[in-house]
Amino acid sequence: MLLKDMPTIQTYIGKWFSFAGGVVVIEPMVKIWTSGLWSTWQKTLASQRPADLRMMSEKIWENTLRPVSRLLDRNTTPREFCANVTGEHLRWEVIGIVVALVSLVAQSLKDGDPVFCSHDEAPIDRAALALKMCNASEMCVGFCDDFGVLNDLYLWLLYENSIAYCSMRARGSYENSRKISSLATALMCCNLHQEIKVDDDTPFFIAQIRKRLFICAYENDKRLATFSGRPPKLTRHYCRLQIPLDLTDAQTMAEGLDLGNVVDEEGWNQGCIVQRCTFARLSSTSSLITEEILEASLGFLAEDEISQRAAEIESKTNKCWEELPDFLRIDMNDLWSSKRSPLELLFLASIRLGHLDHHFLLQRTLSKKVGSGSANPNVNLLSVCSEIFELIVLMVDNKDHFRDFQVDFISILASKYDACLLRTMLLTGSEANGFQSCDRGRKFLKKILDMILGPGPAAHSSSPASIEDINDPTLGAPLLQAGSDGDFVRWLERTDWDQDSLVNFN
Repeated sequence: MLLKDMPTIQTYIGKWFSFAGGVVVIEPMVKIWTSGLWSTWQKTLASQRPADLRMMSEKIWENTLRPVSRLLDRNTTPREFCANVTGEHLRWEVIGIVVALVSLVAQSLKDGDPVFCSHDEAPIDRAALALKMCNASEMCVGFCDDFGVLNDLYLWLLYENSIAYCSMRARGSYENSRKISSLATALMCCNLHQEIKVDDDTPFFIAQIRKRLFICAYENDKRLATFSGRPPKLTRHYCRLQIPLDLTDAQTMAEGLDLGNVVDEEGWNQGCIVQRCTFARLSSTSSLITEEILEASLGFLAEDEISQRAAEIESKTNKCWEELPDFLRIDMNDLWSSKRSPLELLFLASIRLGHLDHHFLLQRTLSKKVGSGSANPNVNLLSVCSEIFELIVLMVDNKDHFRDFQVDFISILASKYDACLLRTMLLTGSEANGFQSCDRGRKFLKKILDMILGPGPAAHSSSPASIEDINDPTLGAPLLQAGSDGDFVRWLERTDWDQDSLVNFN
């Protein structure tokens, strides 16, 4: 029933790929699926006659229970494969992917976006659309689970569904952890944690997408572990991360591709374009470094071993940053005036923030688990927090560039909140009023985030103190005050951080 107005769904998905692109499920594939679906089932979907819909459902079930492996061999082309899972051969996995993408576009755009408005009707309820389509995708996952369906299409569905599902729930929640765990389990049951290669049963494009999928899932697993302070589900000790080639959608779909003409000897694209596949390649190295930091911060190493490991990891992350191709290194002085697309700008900022995150997590690990080894052990922590803070402020000042990436933009702000807060705390702490200064810093950042993320003016609390804070632009006192950094650092080290902070170091 949700597919009744398929042309509108195609418009939504076209909008999604126009600004977001894809890495696992790419636009040419989805176009084949949606056009085949509509051309074959248009009359059935338009009429909405129960008997016809039942017949269509029976046909979809019949197709879904047929193994996808029968469609694949070394010479299978992408277009052949996609055509054989839509139209008369339509499957629940494909329907689930389509509706998951609609949920993602509804979550990413703002209310009032032209794609949700028309001259004749009231605007579409974006939030309701996102939830409805996410629930439909969840149903398709359930259909496949009920009959033990496990194939490449199902893995693609599970990945897209997990992104839509987790974006609508609290970071680090049990629900999100369970969803990420399901994806990790399915990937390992399909042996994607082992070597992925082209063989008699695996064409080139399937091998490339498997590599992309596993790296993306691996990176998401590390992000959840970092935020929640819980061990990751996928670990480098048992997983073989293989870096996919940096291909465009057209190159991924091409037959007889001459790789020497499209990527360099290291696998990067030759057009110096920052695309989703480019970002996926970077995620492999970044995730492995994050995992090493997690081992030090969540494990039970001795202090001297933590210090040694931290030094090794710091050297490794610096080396990775220095060896990046020039087109992937952000120019802080010319970021917004460059000719990069909004998606490329988002990726460039994320790449730099990912590198800074490694330093931030390392310094917090040392601060909490090793203790003070100098008069001011948190000088490095302050430095990296300040750089993160400056880049976040730049992004906020230029937030119009990211208006179509609400999920990603808000996620970046939320995940960097700890670093920004620590920066404010380290700069405002003093012996006499350290707590009050830190409290003002927290309120200061909260006020900024409320203004950025809130639907409108913040609702005033009935508490007189809260009203006074809102009306006072200085929040009671200057943020920058002189004081005893040593006393504040000792207070900072004794502080127990919330379990939902970036990493649980308690």
